Amino acid sequence: MTTNIKILDEVVALRDELFKRNPNYSFIPKELNYYGDDNRNYFEVYMANEPDIRIGAIGYLSNEKKWYVSSCFKSGRWVGSAPDSAKTSIHMKSIVKQAPQMLCFPTMGEFMQSNHLWAMGQHIRQKQQQMNWEMSHNTHSVPESMYADFLKLKDMGYKPQSLELKEAMDYLELNHEKYIQSKDYNPVFYHVWFKRSDITYQKYQGDSHLDEPKTVAIRAELPQTILDKLVILDLLEVGSEVHDDLGVKGKPNFYSVFE
Repeated sequence: MTTNIKILDEVVALRDELFKRNPNYSFIPKELNYYGDDNRNYFEVYMANEPDIRIGAIGYLSNEKKWYVSSCFKSGRWVGSAPDSAKTSIHMKSIVKQAPQMLCFPTMGEFMQSNHLWAMGQHIRQKQQQMNWEMSHNTHSVPESMYADFLKLKDMGYKPQSLELKEAMDYLELNHEKYIQSKDYNPVFYHVWFKRSDITYQKYQGDSHLDEPKTVAIRAELPQTILDKLVILDLLEVGSEVHDDLGVKGKPNFYSVFE
């Protein structure tokens, strides 16, 4: 691959040293245009088998005479010339030593957090809150602890004198079963992450995972309950809308599907 982007010799040396230690790294030269300072140019870093997901960057701060390694997914400190949070050092050996912790492929959780893939969790919380709000609103904010008493009065044939009490008792009688089913709405679902090299999926309930991530080589090896929903979700646009009994297509390569 040819490029006209000028990269400092210090950064090229760091790249070569990192590549010797991990031949699966792939380095893409990038140019920073602000201030017209080509000393700020750097290499984006990928894993060669996952060229779609940038994991970080390496560069050299010529004014400070420091190397840096930045990560898209790991914590560091803000460095003005680095594209992500970074770690810096005046010693290249120190950066080489820190690089494996900074330049590593993300976990599913890190990938989700970086891309704000929380549509399923938000959907579940909204469902819970909506049902609670509807019940409270239509019973004139009667405490839940009184629901059983209201139902008992209804069964006994009690005739309320006030319209508000009658509305509350009628609504409670018609919707109590639905409320019981919905107030603790907490379905089981899977996150499914398609990568170049494999596919990772993991079972969740709420914000808690129920098992460890599982990896398969090809789509056909996914559980049938996931495959059936992916067929339909693939026909839909990427977005944050969760479709009942199906799930959501959060990114072209990331889905959340109900069990």
